[in-house]
Amino acid sequence: MPIAQHANPAAENVLIQQPQLLYDALTSLEDERPGITDLYFVGFAPFAGEDVFRKDIEVAHDLFDDRFDTDGRSVVLINNPNTMLETPFATVSNLRATLSEIGNIINPDQDVVMVYLSSHGSKDHKLSIEFPPLQLDALSPQELKSMLDDAGIKWRIVVVSACYSGGFIEPLKDDRTLIMTASAADRTSFGCGTESSATYFGDALFQHALRFEDSFLKAFDDAKKIIAEREHTEKRQPSNPQVFVGRSMAAQLPKLEAELHSRRSGGTI
Repeated sequence: MPIAQHANPAAENVLIQQPQLLYDALTSLEDERPGITDLYFVGFAPFAGEDVFRKDIEVAHDLFDDRFDTDGRSVVLINNPNTMLETPFATVSNLRATLSEIGNIINPDQDVVMVYLSSHGSKDHKLSIEFPPLQLDALSPQELKSMLDDAGIKWRIVVVSACYSGGFIEPLKDDRTLIMTASAADRTSFGCGTESSATYFGDALFQHALRFEDSFLKAFDDAKKIIAEREHTEKRQPSNPQVFVGRSMAAQLPKLEAELHSRRSGGTI
């Protein structure tokens, strides 16, 4: 879908509609289910100038609703001219409100929240949030951690598809967190651009590995191999995707994955 020409996020009809879109998205979230480890999905595509980030998030959103039982427990925030009358903006304040609402409805001792961010990243490890003429703040890993902490979200899966995204690991890592990034802290990642249909990392992880693999860590390893082969073929400097898993999360993941597999297969928990 080509980006709409002359679309303006500061137009009055957009500004009127946006608060309602966020309200509808958050109030439609389903509460956690007692005795079940629920997975919640938050997608965040904040760079409006390229469709690829929206596409990355939409693919992951559809996959997780279909395969990982997040239907009714997922929210996407997107900056894009084509979605600004139907999807809440991807801003720092909207992300904070979303995580806060999810924190209110989950069982924090059991449920897991996945946050997937796809955008341009800077050398000082901030995620670009742009939708001109709006003046929007970038997102730092420290601010994301603060949002998750303030929301009371204990079990976290954070996926960052951006250049220099490995810089998100150190500020975010803790015992109950899994973090996967498209690149090392000092490396660029690939696949952005106006003609791209997916970033390399988004394509490898969500369009390939997680479509067939139940284990998040095995899927990351599979995606990393796909990316390495592609970069080698194209003679690019390796992006070197990174992963961190806390000790408690490493023990919790197989339980979550087994429950998700059982529900997907129509079995009982």
